[in-house]
Amino acid sequence: MIAINERLVQMQQLAFTKTKRARTELGDHLTGLLQTGDSVPTTTEWALISQIYELIVKDVEMTVRQKFAEELARRHDAPHDLIVLLSNDEIDIARPVLTRSTVLLDEDLIKIVYDTTTDHRSAVAIRARLSEDVSSAIVDTGDVKALTTLLRNHTADISEDAFIKVAGLCASTTDLHEPLVNRQDTPWTAVEKVVSLVSDALLSSISARWSMSIDELNDIAAKARDASLQEMSAKRRAHTPPAPPPDDQQPEGPSGRLEQQIINALRDGDVTTAQRLVEHWSQLPGAAVRTILLEDDPSMLATLYKAKGADPLTFSRTVAVLKGQDFELDRDRFKEVLSLYRDLDARQALKTVMLWRKSPRALLHRARRA
Repeated sequence: MIAINERLVQMQQLAFTKTKRARTELGDHLTGLLQTGDSVPTTTEWALISQIYELIVKDVEMTVRQKFAEELARRHDAPHDLIVLLSNDEIDIARPVLTRSTVLLDEDLIKIVYDTTTDHRSAVAIRARLSEDVSSAIVDTGDVKALTTLLRNHTADISEDAFIKVAGLCASTTDLHEPLVNRQDTPWTAVEKVVSLVSDALLSSISARWSMSIDELNDIAAKARDASLQEMSAKRRAHTPPAPPPDDQQPEGPSGRLEQQIINALRDGDVTTAQRLVEHWSQLPGAAVRTILLEDDPSMLATLYKAKGADPLTFSRTVAVLKGQDFELDRDRFKEVLSLYRDLDARQALKTVMLWRKSPRALLHRARRA
């Protein structure tokens, strides 16, 4: 058999032929060299293999690079720099290295997580026995696709702080609910944060795992919503000037103040805060609230406000600021909005909102029909 060093000499000679065909042939030689298993390359030979690959990498077909990456991913003795180079290539080349190579260090993986694409992050999230540091880096990106993959990787080590951060993202996406709740090592501190957000099926799963009744969980959810609202209100008071006092027709009590906060947020163009306030107020998911706020027809908003017992003036002000009219509606439009609101049956409105909570798709379907 031809020794590795003799093969490498031949490959060096071939490298001087700068045609695409020669480069592809050279790439095949590289892969074949790793597949023979005749002997283990020395440090010098590995350095030469790396140099040849870097020389031809831009010229060879992707299939050749894929085969080379597949072979390198299996090698515990592969050069670190070459593995890092492959791991930052296009995802079809990088994937086998990212998911399997033992040569990559945690610092390499963390840099890849922060600097590359969601597909690269998701490939890292598949790795067996992922460390807490790498898992935390994935969590820090907020990449839902990569986070879902990470949560489903039951060999990955995830710190309690990272779990809590994931739970904090659950308000904006339902994709994380099931993998977070059903993971065996998810701590209660994270589960508690999502009790108010998850479906009835997942609530039942939490009830069974933690030996708690649904009523107890609902009580925890209500307290969590109240605490979150208080926190948001405190942050808003700390970072924005105080809102002008409501006029004499503004309703008293916490509900009235919350409705005024929603109006203030919309008037300031802070739709994100307004949406979150409505989510907590209504106990509806984010997608449903966005639909209600963005829908041209205010009938869904009227149904929600009627179910919550808001007064007609507050509803009309909310409609006005959503329409960009800064609390001003012409007389005919004002009468139309008030008439729409007053004609609604409060009991039926409450039933409708309860249906939306159980099945947000019903609301989305109604919006599409409209």
